[in-house]
Amino acid sequence: MRPQCGYCPVYLFLYFLWCVLQSLEEKELGNSAYKKRDFETALEHYAKAIELDPTNVSFLTNRAG
Repeated sequence: MRPQCGYCPVYLFLYFLWCVLQSLEEKELGNSAYKKRDFETALEHYAKAIELDPTNVSFLTNRAG
């Protein structure tokens, strides 16, 4: 019998993939808000993207812009 660790590697991978896709969607929403000069909303979307995927440095550079 296999020990129960509480986390299945497949589920962890799917969750990671979901976070990456959601973060990219947040980035696009931020870019759209930025183009409309709605900087506060853009910052909120960039912050959410960073929260979902802190490994993507492009989110940090978008927020700095």
